[in-house]
Amino acid sequence: MPRLCSAAAVGLWLAAAARGYPARQPADDLSGVKAGVFVKDGNQTACGLALLDSRAAMLSADCLDFNGRAVDMDTDYRVYIDSAYDGAPAQHAVDAVTVHPGYNPDTRANNIAVLEFNGGGALDWHNYNALVPAEWDSLLYVQRYLADVSTAAWGAPNSLVQSNRTDPACADLSPLYAANANNYVCTDAVIGPPLPADSSCKVPYSLVYARAKGAYYQAGIASYAVIAGGTNLCSYASARSYFVLLADYLPFAQSVLNRTVHYLALDDTEQPQSAANFTVKDVDDDDDSHAVLSGDFYALQGIAVPSASDSDSGLDSADGGSAHDGLSRSATIGVAVGCAVGGVLLAAAAFVSVRW
Repeated sequence: MPRLCSAAAVGLWLAAAARGYPARQPADDLSGVKAGVFVKDGNQTACGLALLDSRAAMLSADCLDFNGRAVDMDTDYRVYIDSAYDGAPAQHAVDAVTVHPGYNPDTRANNIAVLEFNGGGALDWHNYNALVPAEWDSLLYVQRYLADVSTAAWGAPNSLVQSNRTDPACADLSPLYAANANNYVCTDAVIGPPLPADSSCKVPYSLVYARAKGAYYQAGIASYAVIAGGTNLCSYASARSYFVLLADYLPFAQSVLNRTVHYLALDDTEQPQSAANFTVKDVDDDDDSHAVLSGDFYALQGIAVPSASDSDSGLDSADGGSAHDGLSRSATIGVAVGCAVGGVLLAAAAFVSVRW
């Protein structure tokens, strides 16, 4: 995984670096880490949502709806945010979506997008993103969910701790992972639906956190699963879930947002790689002996979870006002330019989002 950044970009990234360890993100306590759930047309999804700050998040692009090559912005995309840090849960309509320009829906390469929401709100908190795998003591796979979407009641997160290890089966099942092992983590762990449901189907965990210096920091989001001996996670012989690491996509997010994106590196010499248009090596998977699935696993496998009612009563936005309905909604594809003069990352985001 590339780590060097040109001198032009260092100034901006130094402003983003987490050199201290925030007291509001306590050790081994996920209740102190701001988390979100991605909701589509009133239905919560199994998609991992990595909150960057109070106005943006990263999500796997496969969790979005598309009209041909364009993101379908007629879908009601919403981000629900829990009450960590400030005691203020929030719900926001998604205002804009920027899909990574290297996204390939056939191979799942660069399966990542930036969501923008709460456009009129303050930037009053941010999460730190884990940067250097060699510094991680262990990994924590987490399932976040709403116990009731209509009332925005949160359930306690389900989690599993694993070592930061290499599983040979991960590369055997996925050529994409085999070609880009430094950009993903892989696990054989899956979990049942978070709420009582008439289903024996399993789903991948939605997020992975890295444990560094006694605290957990978000590291990656579920990207895809490979299933052997079956076509889904309802009946199968073996399966692996693959999580794309956020680290190398932080310049992409920063270029889209045109503001600082925060990260954690214990070693002060470590910097994110510099290219906003960074892509993994794209590799076709021609092996018909297994199935590759991605997106919302609840919908893919017919798992019923509670849906939102027509009312969002009792839910306040992060700034203490009423629930935010969003600004004018647009979808853009970012053509990102990294490490510009003076360390400013720019994004030309003037096109309709394209599904490669």
